[in-house]
Amino acid sequence: MPPTLRIIIPVYRDKPALSRLLPHLLQHWSAEELVVVDAGDDGAADLAESMDVHSLRAGTDRKGRARQMNDGARAVPEADVLVFLHADTFLPPEARVQLESAYREGVVGGAFSRRFASPSPWLKFTCAIADLRGKCLGWFYGDQAIHARRDVFEALGGFPEQEIFEDFDFSRNLKRQGEVRLLTPPVISHARRFAAEGAWTRSWKDAWLTLCHVCKRDCM
Repeated sequence: MPPTLRIIIPVYRDKPALSRLLPHLLQHWSAEELVVVDAGDDGAADLAESMDVHSLRAGTDRKGRARQMNDGARAVPEADVLVFLHADTFLPPEARVQLESAYREGVVGGAFSRRFASPSPWLKFTCAIADLRGKCLGWFYGDQAIHARRDVFEALGGFPEQEIFEDFDFSRNLKRQGEVRLLTPPVISHARRFAAEGAWTRSWKDAWLTLCHVCKRDCM
């Protein structure tokens, strides 16, 4: 019997991205396997419901990806495996097969390899580094579609409800519980967060903040 999978999508004013993501997902997943947790005011929840996708309308006190993802996980108690997906990240068509295979083999969680929808050689290089980091250390970011076995997710208390690095800290905690796996083919993530500052500047800033976080230093 394959594990029951559920995809949880936290959104905040992400209706345009969601309008592209949901039709893509519905080619390979049923509407009942998807949960949109909306903390915005742009009608993303209405869009999800128009496609028969279950949506949660998070209150202002539950705004923030960590809180939204934890709320989404609680809304699907039947799920054996939870997959957390950003609205601007596309899962590969093979995702279900890869997830089912990994969990049959006993992993506790992991993420997907990631590529950006950008021709930038620098971003391609950073993705290669992220693959190496994931394989060697089991450290992942949220745009890699982190996934976890429900019982392990609950034992860890879900995502730490903090403003930043909730995905990174959760993946480090997950690694301590057993085998984690980086799955392929990769997810494809939009490169919009690099547009304003440039790929090089944003990447180095992210790396610096991550180093400060790991070393428990305030570098903001």
